[in-house]
Amino acid sequence: MSRHQANRAVRRQNLIEAANAVMAARGFRGAGIAEIAAAAGIAPANLYRYFATKEDLVLAIVMAQRAEIGRCLAEARQGARGARDALRRFMTAMTRAAIEPRMRAMWLEILAEAARNPRIAQMLAADDAVLAAAFRELIEAGRAAGEIAAGADSPVLAHLLIALMDGAMARAGYDAAFDLDAFLAAGEALLFAQAQAAS
Repeated sequence: MSRHQANRAVRRQNLIEAANAVMAARGFRGAGIAEIAAAAGIAPANLYRYFATKEDLVLAIVMAQRAEIGRCLAEARQGARGARDALRRFMTAMTRAAIEPRMRAMWLEILAEAARNPRIAQMLAADDAVLAAAFRELIEAGRAAGEIAAGADSPVLAHLLIALMDGAMARAGYDAAFDLDAFLAAGEALLFAQAQAAS
C-alpha cells in the first residue's frame, strides 16, 4: 500500500468513526454531513470524495460490523471447550459489543431508520445473514459433536439468538437494573432447552 493509499484509508476510517459518534448523539436523520465532516476534521466537500451519501457511510459501518463478526467467531473457537462453549463465547462477545453505549445508540438508530429506508433495510438484512450463518455454523458443530440435539433447527435457533442480542441492546439503553450476565445465562438455558426439546 502506498503512502497515499494509507493516508486515504486513515481518513476514511476517521470519517466512519465520526459518523458513528454523530449518529449515536443526533440520530440518523439528525446527523448532518457537515457535522460529520467537522467531527472528522475535514471540509464537507472532502467527505464526498469518500462517501457519496449518508447511506454509504452506514454501509461502511455495517461492513465493519461484518469484520467484527468474523473476528469474534475466530476468537470464540480458540480455546473453547467444545462447540457449546464456543457458541457461548461468541454470543457473549457479540452481545457485549452490541451494548457498548455508543455502539448501542448508533445501531438502534440504524435499526429505526431501516423501518423507513429500504436501502438501509437491505444492508441490515445482509448483515443479519452473515451473523445468522456464524451462529448456524456453531450450532451445527454442536449437533455434530452431540452437544446439541440432532433434530435442532439451526436457522430458528440462530434467529432466536439474534433476537436475544437485539433485546439486550434495547434493554441496556433504558433499564438501569439490566444484568447482562444473568440475561446471557438465561438465554443460554433457553437455547439449550429448545435444542434438547428437538431431540
